[in-house]
Amino acid sequence: MEDGTLTRLTVVYGRPTVKTTIDIADELLKRAQQLAKREGSTLRAVLEEGLRLVLKERRTPVSRPLRFPTFGKGGLNAEFREADWERIRTTIYSEATQKE
Repeated sequence: MEDGTLTRLTVVYGRPTVKTTIDIADELLKRAQQLAKREGSTLRAVLEEGLRLVLKERRTPVSRPLRFPTFGKGGLNAEFREADWERIRTTIYSEATQKE
């Protein structure tokens, strides 16, 4: 291929597949082959199942929008609706120090 990798796109049973070459530890390959034989499966099926399990387990969580909790109705009190963060923070901390 153009980028120097050993891959080739083919279609098997109507599904696109990629053939590639990988280096794998001999013992791991033997165990995968034995598992495939024992289960009446193919090495390809065993490797694909293993990859799917690992990818599912390590999947990056989907980011979700942060929802700020609100209490009551209408959001901020009327005196803070148009206020900037500096004013809100100053008021909060000044009220907290007055209570001490």
